[in-house]
Amino acid sequence: MYGVLACLSLKDKRPKSHKGSARLFSKLFIKSGKIDTELIAKFNHLMENRIEADYTLGKTYNKQEVEKILSITREILEKIHNYLSDNLPRNLPQLPES
Repeated sequence: MYGVLACLSLKDKRPKSHKGSARLFSKLFIKSGKIDTELIAKFNHLMENRIEADYTLGKTYNKQEVEKILSITREILEKIHNYLSDNLPRNLPQLPES
């Protein structure tokens, strides 16, 4: 979520909800072709998992599910990091290896 918010802040956008963030991110970065279209579906998948974990009593994930979630998260962060690196006036530090 923070990577999405960082991108939105470049456009002086500060949404008030996660849903608003996803909608604006899709409009400003995905549909415009600045970031791959597959990213929004993956982001939405992560948000669904987050909401389910937050609001479902006793929700657990097995190791395989967690590894998939972490892999998707890393992919999204790498794409956002690359976009920000190309669009900020200074270089960003490299992402740590997993």
